[in-house]
Amino acid sequence: MKNLGNNMFKILLILIVLYGLLVALSYLFQDKMVFLPTKLKAQYAFSFEQKFEEIVLDRSGEKLSGVYFTQTDTSRGLILYFHGNADDLQRWGNYAVDFTRLGYEVMMIDYPGYGKSEGKPSEENFYESALIAYEWARGKYPPEDIIIYGRSIGSGPASYLSAQKDARLLILETPFFSMRDVINRRFAVFFPYQLKYHFPVFEHLQNRKMEEAHIFQGTNDETVPYESAIKLRPFLPDESHFITIEGGRHKNLAEFEEFHQGLRKILLQE
Repeated sequence: MKNLGNNMFKILLILIVLYGLLVALSYLFQDKMVFLPTKLKAQYAFSFEQKFEEIVLDRSGEKLSGVYFTQTDTSRGLILYFHGNADDLQRWGNYAVDFTRLGYEVMMIDYPGYGKSEGKPSEENFYESALIAYEWARGKYPPEDIIIYGRSIGSGPASYLSAQKDARLLILETPFFSMRDVINRRFAVFFPYQLKYHFPVFEHLQNRKMEEAHIFQGTNDETVPYESAIKLRPFLPDESHFITIEGGRHKNLAEFEEFHQGLRKILLQE
């Protein structure tokens, strides 16, 4: 019995040490878990199947890379699009067609540390970059013709911007209530400390300057639990502005006709 007790104690000690190691690693590598950028060389040439212009903005002396998808004929307005936490504009630019075929122009940026954008990714730098992108947009469109769009982690800077600047409306795709809420639903045991990044979408959404706001969320989202996104519904004008895509996952809402019907209804007032 004594040996059994000693063995149990050793196993428990090993488990405690392993747990402590995992917690320490999760704390040290928060940046690498939250931000998953790919880098592009400065001379990299973007390539898309639709008309676009590459733009370079200044962020405190560092370059902020962007692409601007234009319309040949008259535009209905501008979609200011903030993408997810992985990859770069070469991937994300392909989603612009969802809006250009509805008659809108689209402007996207790569956050600091992504693609050809200089600097390091952080919550503060995401917000600063959103403000810079908005000022560029205001050079081309009045607020009533600008639509702020945030996807996944992009719902952080998008909702922040909506609380700082005027625009026609706000659209969030696969957003979360807050970073802590997502962590608590999936990995709370490994993050028993104050997170470095917060992205409190719920706070910004409540404080937005425009009345109209919409959310798209899939029921089978493997990254942002549906339960996290639906906590944002009380902050919308009414429940119909929260559009549920049955069976939708985190990266495939564009494969569902309900998503495109929702976009047309919002953007074309159909």
